[in-house]
Amino acid sequence: MPIKDAVRTNILSRNWRYKWYTLQDLVFDNRCYWGPGDWRQMRENFGRAVKAILDVHPNSRKFELSCWLYSPMDYLDDCINTLSTKSIQEIVINLRFYGGYPSYETPSDLYKCQHLVHLKLIGCVQIIPPSFKRFMSLVTLYLDNVELPVDLVKNTNDSRN
Repeated sequence: MPIKDAVRTNILSRNWRYKWYTLQDLVFDNRCYWGPGDWRQMRENFGRAVKAILDVHPNSRKFELSCWLYSPMDYLDDCINTLSTKSIQEIVINLRFYGGYPSYETPSDLYKCQHLVHLKLIGCVQIIPPSFKRFMSLVTLYLDNVELPVDLVKNTNDSRN
């Protein structure tokens, strides 16, 4: 069930009010916010809604955000900060952007998510904090159109020898 519909169930009856809290997979995409009106206002409302849902949602297994990249993306930084305080197991960030190059820099809080089993990043710039060693539980890493620091790529190639 799409999260937009799940949240709407809270108006049906008292019994349904908190059913959406049981969703383990929080998937936010264009279907969550697309509609008539000013796209800038929709994007801002979308960002506030995503952050508000994460703040009150007790336990998510998966967080997925798939949207067009319009700056600023401050709400996404806040979301990743919130996720870093939870036992999130899967993060998917799929940013489609204009201009041909990734421009969203993932915050260092992403590297505090030590329960991650699956990480999928599309259209991001990675600035990896020097203190980061590894994701202890990571099984799957998918990177597409992601900028990585040159020294990370060099160190990875050097470790193969």
